Order: sequence, then structure tokens, then C-alpha cells
Amino acid sequence: MIRFDNKLFHMAKENPIKVPMNVSASIDQTLKSLAEKNNEPLNNKPKRNNCILTSKIAFASLIMILFILPNMFPSIAHSMESLPIIGTLVKVFTIREYDYDDGHHKVDIEVPSVNVETLETMDNNIDDSINASIEELTDTLLNEFNREYVGTEGYGSLDITYDVITNNDNWFTLRITVLETAASSNTYYKFYHIEKLNGQISELSDLFKDDSNYIEAISNDIYKQMLEQSKEDDSIIYFINEDFSEEQFHGIKANQNFYFAKNGNLVIAFDKYEVAPGMMG
Repeated sequence: MIRFDNKLFHMAKENPIKVPMNVSASIDQTLKSLAEKNNEPLNNKPKRNNCILTSKIAFASLIMILFILPNMFPSIAHSMESLPIIGTLVKVFTIREYDYDDGHHKVDIEVPSVNVETLETMDNNIDDSINASIEELTDTLLNEFNREYVGTEGYGSLDITYDVITNNDNWFTLRITVLETAASSNTYYKFYHIEKLNGQISELSDLFKDDSNYIEAISNDIYKQMLEQSKEDDSIIYFINEDFSEEQFHGIKANQNFYFAKNGNLVIAFDKYEVAPGMMG
């Protein structure tokens, strides 16, 4: 073992290999502590020092395996790159953009594409499903806008954007925001969720057990919050009283829009005019 320690020390000094700076610092510190030894009997050394020395050698060896071998042998590097992905990796990028303005009608659309890499045992077609839904949504909205406004003298605009709300180790959420403007404006959303641990598309109902009665529980909590806010501030108005009988809030839908806030709390999202007058935003 002593001969191997000395050989390891000399090899590391004589054959420098480029490694990341933070790893390089750890290697240097460990190698400096590996003093060259003579061939003294092992039993002359205190047991405590033997344990410390062994752990240092193991640490240096582990660093060499992880960072030096891939640089020395391309075949090993290729094999390490081929290791399966743990969980789900999601990337989003813009594949198409529509930009049109004739002075009366304006269209500004960004069409995202979701790329999902999962384990072989997971559903590898979830990105196709999401992208097909996004394409159908944008095409439908664009066609409706063209039929209603193009060729007329009226003013109108269609703006479709997207943003990634959550993308951590456990969860991914993409939000599509649609803003339609004519005599007035209307904003609504479409959310796409991926539970990364199982590589599945998720909706609100998937977060709860079948017998949890989550719709009533969440609806009651939202109604309570609306009522409290309205009492504290007269300028805050929700569709929760008799003055709004037609628009009355009766509860959330089974798969209501939602997302997770940065603190992990569940946030229920409503479209404009869904639970309050337009002036409330």
C-alpha cells in the first residue's frame, strides 16, 4: 500500500490533467497531505493515523475515477455520458414566431416547444402530447382572429406568450398567456404540468386521492378568502353576492388552472372575468 501511495503521488505530480477548478483545489490539498514515506513497518504507525491516511487515499482515488479517467480514456467518457437520466429533464425553446401589424390588426405570437428526456421506463411521448396541444391552441386562436378581424376596419390584436413558472427536480410548469384586445381586453391562460419523478403530465385532480373531495375544500377556502378581502377593502369585488347572479362563483372546476409558488404553496389561477369584474385584473 505504501509503494502504491508513493507511486500515486509521483504520477499525479508528473502527469497533470485539466480538471474543474474546485475539484483541482481538493486534489491539490489531498496530494500535499500524502507525504512520501519510507518502507517502515505498518505496525509502527498509530492506528488513528492509518485511518486518516486511508480515507485521504480513498478520496484522492475517487476524484481520479470521476475526473481523471474520463479525460484519459475517451471510451470511458463516452460510457459515462451514456448513463441514463435520473428523473426527467425538461427544456423549452421558441420554434415559431408570428409578427403581423397592418395598423388595424396586430398579431404577436411565440410558439414554444417542450423537449422532455425521461428514463426508458417512463412515458417518452409526453412532449409530443404537450407540443401538439400548444400547436392546436395557437392555430385555433390565430384562425379565429383572422376570420373575425382581417379584412375589416375594426381594431384588434392577439398576443400569445409563454413562460416557465416552475422547473425544479420534482415539477415543471409551462404557462401560455393569451391576450385578446378589441373594444375591451381579455386574458386567459393554459398551464402544462409535468411531474418529473414519474415523467407524467399532471392536472389538478392528479394531486389528490379520488375520495378527497378536493373541489369543495379548495372552493370553500377560496370563497372565504374572497369574502375576507371584500370586507377589508370595499374596492375589491368578486362574484360572490346576489348582484352577480349570472357570474356567481360556485366553485373551481375539477381541473382548474393552478401552479406552485416558489414557497411550494398551491396557487389556483383564474382567467380574467372568471371570478371578478374585468377592472380587478
